[in-house]
Amino acid sequence: MAKKIRGFGGRNFRKPSQNQIKDLLKLQEEFQSAMSALEEKYENETVEASAGGGVVKVIVTCSYKVLDVEYDEDIVEDKDMFKDLLVAAFNQAMELVEKRRKELADENLPKIGGLENLL
Repeated sequence: MAKKIRGFGGRNFRKPSQNQIKDLLKLQEEFQSAMSALEEKYENETVEASAGGGVVKVIVTCSYKVLDVEYDEDIVEDKDMFKDLLVAAFNQAMELVEKRRKELADENLPKIGGLENLL
């Protein structure tokens, strides 16, 4: 008979049963499948950010790939302003990507007790 070891928090640690291992493997497969589907959604989902009242516009996928950068031709003359607006648009786009990725993960990943805050 295996000796029970008293661990932190009063939990007993012992050898897992075959059913527990099967359940864990099934859960792992479900999670991997959900992650693959989620990565595909990240590829297809886009966000759009703009700066300077729409003078500079950036379109980025949720997998951090830049699809398009649009800008007003007149802004190129002032290079410092153009650079600042580009930086602002990209920063806003990255914030929107992070927010959208979290939303998609919350919608599409299975809830596993105690592991909700991993992503």
